[in-house]
Amino acid sequence: MKAVIIAAGKGSRLNSEKPKPLTYLFGLPLIERVILSAKKIGVREFVVVTGYKAEVLKKNLGDRGKCGVTIQYVHNSEWRRENGISVLKAEQVVGKENFILLMADHVFDPKMLKILLSKKLEKDKCTLCIDKNLKNIDMEDATKVLVKNGIIEDIGKTIRTYNAVDCGAFLCSPTVFGAIRTALSHGKDKLTDGVKILCAKKQIKGADVTGVFWMDIDTPENLCTAERLLESFEKKKDRMLSGIDHTRNDITTVYG
Repeated sequence: MKAVIIAAGKGSRLNSEKPKPLTYLFGLPLIERVILSAKKIGVREFVVVTGYKAEVLKKNLGDRGKCGVTIQYVHNSEWRRENGISVLKAEQVVGKENFILLMADHVFDPKMLKILLSKKLEKDKCTLCIDKNLKNIDMEDATKVLVKNGIIEDIGKTIRTYNAVDCGAFLCSPTVFGAIRTALSHGKDKLTDGVKILCAKKQIKGADVTGVFWMDIDTPENLCTAERLLESFEKKKDRMLSGIDHTRNDITTVYG
């Protein structure tokens, strides 16, 4: 199964001119962490959707053949628009296959994807990783989720009734592309807008990953927090970050 990684945005809140996916966190660019974490659960084929400074990202990331994975790039020339456009760009590569959808600025324990893939994906449906622990979450910025009996009923940053948050990892059928196109026909181009269409049709379930490490890196403060957490995990030998040889380019282990 392929994993699609959305890596098109600028990430202006990190105050950097380089592509956000190349922001270093504890010795590794964010996007490498995503790739190597997915590799830990058996993913070998990746589709990276580029946008801002695409050539810089491609030059730094390459095809990662030396890491035992392959990367195919798809460019989103409309990267200034919302992320639903980037997801649609991947359709030309994944076609009618199911795929994992990830964000280049979310770091996570591979266990999260194990839980996601353990959920049987029914025809024409999708699954989203959700976290029901709302403590220490910036709820003003978080994408909130209302889930009942495992079915996601609503999603969005401004919904009033919710009991979980979106972790930024999906298991998708090609149905997601049609949902995004429907949202676009109404002038809405966020991935979340497409997911709302799926909610209305009861076509998206929640995979509860509460208690599993994940984090969205949007700001310098997020980056510092993640650095502290990863350093703490290493010191406690929780196997969250191990086996890294910073003198090599083919870092093989992110989480144990």
